[in-house]
Amino acid sequence: MTASAAREDDRSLEGWAPEPGPNLTLPQIIEWAFDYRGNVTVVGSDGTLLEGYLFNRDAEAAEPFVQLYDRDGGEPTTIPYGRIRTIRFSGRDMAAGQSYAAWVRRREAEKAARLAPPPASP
Repeated sequence: MTASAAREDDRSLEGWAPEPGPNLTLPQIIEWAFDYRGNVTVVGSDGTLLEGYLFNRDAEAAEPFVQLYDRDGGEPTTIPYGRIRTIRFSGRDMAAGQSYAAWVRRREAEKAARLAPPPASP
């Protein structure tokens, strides 16, 4: 399954193990992993595996990187793009079976509620 197919018909990316190539770049895979609602496995260019929740990435940094929380709850780990071969969608998709559009709407509503000024006191 391709990432775009998952988005178009609301299927989960769970279990997807993409390989970067001419039609799918590592930065694209990283963006999908950032939006994924479960753990991923970062496959290092040296073959190392690190499973966790990808919570941040910066493609515009002098040295682009991702950050993830180790699945065991350790401190966040920063990994430069240059050390990543691919990312597997290995963890359970916490929103599987739920509409991605509904998840986005809920996320936006929560963000708006956090940013809204507190109600005035009478």
